[in-house]
Amino acid sequence: MRSLNWFILVLTLVVSQAQAEITATVDRTRISELDLLTLTIRVSDSQSGQPDFSSLEKDFDIVNNQSHQNSSYTFINGQQTSRAYVDYILNLRPKRLGNLKIPGLTIDNEKTQPITIQVIEQTNAMRQKMQEVLFFETVLDSASTYVQAQLIYSVRLYYSDSISGDFPAAPDLDDAVVEILEEEKRYETI
Repeated sequence: MRSLNWFILVLTLVVSQAQAEITATVDRTRISELDLLTLTIRVSDSQSGQPDFSSLEKDFDIVNNQSHQNSSYTFINGQQTSRAYVDYILNLRPKRLGNLKIPGLTIDNEKTQPITIQVIEQTNAMRQKMQEVLFFETVLDSASTYVQAQLIYSVRLYYSDSISGDFPAAPDLDDAVVEILEEEKRYETI
């Protein structure tokens, strides 16, 4: 009877350790209204389901969502230990100013701690710096047009630091046919 109790105790500990652990971290807790915030959700059991991120959409736009599966094996004195986890990396843009809350996210009955993010208005210094680093130029080939006439709209993006990502999509206009005349071109000027 006593060995049965020990067996049940050990089995309970093993089962409780097999549950997924979930943590949430952010790259910073104070951002401006135009900044992107990086949220990383780490789930320790790679066999777990995917977290539901819909609760984030109250205060944030999800700009990007990636996942990376990782595993490691360690041998110490002939004993093997393994660790597997999945990182869900989300880039979030705040929808408003103030103290916004990233709610606790749940997966397999485990829940992350909520995180408060302070979103401040962009200062004049921040705006000036952004204009030095990045700006758009748009040009129309004609100031007026007629029905069924072609109008060429050019967009140029100037930047001084390295950037990544896709160029903005073509405009979506009612009662107009929008065609891309040439694919994006990238030039470097020194």
